Amino acid sequence: MNVPGVVVERARLRASLCLTRTGDRVALAVTGIPDDFGDSDALRRLVISELAAWGLRAEPWL
Repeated sequence: MNVPGVVVERARLRASLCLTRTGDRVALAVTGIPDDFGDSDALRRLVISELAAWGLRAEPWL
């Protein structure tokens, strides 16, 4: 995925995102490297917090 202004070699990206839209609903799938984000609960909390900062509501799939 290309993100304008992001140089992958410098960004040290440790997560993968996939965004899909169906009607009025958007699904965001996030995967991360455990050494950087901890377990799945820690990554879930981080994603929910970040989405909230953007004014978005998260409905985690468990």
